[in-house]
Amino acid sequence: MDKKLLDAAMAGDTAVLKDLIAEDPLVLNRALVSCVSETPLQGALMLVHLAFVTELLSCNPELAFELDSHGSTPLHVAVAKGHP
Repeated sequence: MDKKLLDAAMAGDTAVLKDLIAEDPLVLNRALVSCVSETPLQGALMLVHLAFVTELLSCNPELAFELDSHGSTPLHVAVAKGHP
């Protein structure tokens, strides 16, 4: 995953996310192809950055269906963090 995208997800920085998407509209698609352990959505969910999660899903709803390396969906992560 792109380091800038990962850093934005870990910080919950929606402004950086929007800038990254403006610079490269396919940045989220590339993140899905290159993800080894988790998607940016799952990382943001684990850290409970809900505004970032909302922005990610509005930009790319397909992220909601991506599995991590453990076979978990973002919904699994959200529920595990107490946010069904």
